[in-house]
Formats: sequence, structure tokens, C-alpha cells
Amino acid sequence: MYLIGFIFMIVFGAYAVVKKQGRTLSHPTLVYVWIIVSVLLIYSPLHFQRRMVEGLFIPLAILAAIGMVHLWERLRVSRRPFIYQTTVLMFLVVFLPLTNVQIVLQDIQHYSATKSLPYYITDQEVESLSWLQSHTVRDAVILSTAYSGNFIPAYSLRRVYIGHGPQTLFLTDKKILVDKFFSSEMSSAEEESFLREFGITHIFIGQVEQEHSLPDFSSRNFLELVFSNTDVSIYRVISH
Repeated sequence: MYLIGFIFMIVFGAYAVVKKQGRTLSHPTLVYVWIIVSVLLIYSPLHFQRRMVEGLFIPLAILAAIGMVHLWERLRVSRRPFIYQTTVLMFLVVFLPLTNVQIVLQDIQHYSATKSLPYYITDQEVESLSWLQSHTVRDAVILSTAYSGNFIPAYSLRRVYIGHGPQTLFLTDKKILVDKFFSSEMSSAEEESFLREFGITHIFIGQVEQEHSLPDFSSRNFLELVFSNTDVSIYRVISH
């Protein structure tokens, strides 16, 4: 996938290097080192190593632009400049958008075939997240499933116990605890101990959480219902 996305920049960038056009840059070493370091980081032993590729297009685009300009100038002084330049333009117009089209078609196919999770949040969920932002302190910690934990921070600006996989420490262990908590596999005492041990201040119960065999949170003397609408309930962990 990366090769498909970068292939044109790699080709024109390599052309610039072969023709020694990189010397026209004020700091060519920076561009070359940037590319080498980025490629090495892609293979680093980290869960989020693929994120390291996000800035790689910058030095590649710089070299590719230099290569394209050099090629264009050479075609301009060739025997048949119009034919050659038109061919290059048509090639770029036809093939450059292919990666974007491929990504869009791939997403359409994937999301049409997969119905396991909602791919948007409801107005009621937005309302609950706005409430979290305006009615909780900045260091509040929200407990939810990993699914809800992916968007809670973005809308409420609050931390979550579990959320985005590569950015959640001890993800596997936390998933086990969260599943037990929302599936009524803990006693009331274990629930309270779990919440207090990890400094959890609020429990978010949205549509995905409601698919579990939830315990009767309303009967817990250490929890208080502080928000509720048709889709979401939020409980606050009462301080000692």
C-alpha cells in the first residue's frame, strides 16, 4: 500500500538523484537524511511504527518536484516537445489520482460489508460528550469500552481508561478488566476496588456498552447517575 502511494514520488525523486539535481537544494543532506531516518523508523519495534511514515512524503515530494521540473525542461528542448510534454501530462492526470480512488473504493467496500459497529455517533452521544466537557474537571478519567474510548477524548477533552489501541498502555490486560466490568463478572466490591485503583471518575454507558450484560449500576452506593438521555447514561464515582 505504501509503495502504491509513494511510487510516483519515488520514481521522480530517484530521477532527481540520478541526475544529481538534489544539489540545487540549499540543504540536500537534510532531505536525504530525512528519508533514510523515516524509512528506518517504519521498521522500529513500536505499535505505532506506521505513524512514522506520515512525514515521509515531504522530502520525497521535494525531490520529486525537482525531478519533474528537470524532466519537463529536458522535454521542452527536445525535438518534439509538444508530444512528449502532452504525454507526461496525460500520464500524470490519469495515474496520479489512482491511489485516492483506490482508497475510496476500498473504504466503500469495507464499510458496506461490515455492519458490526456504528460508524458515526448520534446527536445524543454528542450531547453526552459535551456534558462531560463542561461538567467534569480536566483530570477526570472516563471508563467505557475501547470503541467509545476512541472518540470520547476528541469530543470531551477528557482522558479515558481504554481507547485507541496503540496509545493505550497494557491494552490486553485492560480489555479483560473492562469486559469483566461491563459483563457483570465482578462483584460490587470488585467493581468499586477497580474504579478506585485506577482513578476512574466517571462511567460512560453508550450504545456499545449497553450490548453487554451490564450490572445494576443504580444499586451501587459508590455510583451516582449524573447524566442520562435516550442513548447514554453517565455515572460519577462518589469520593470516599
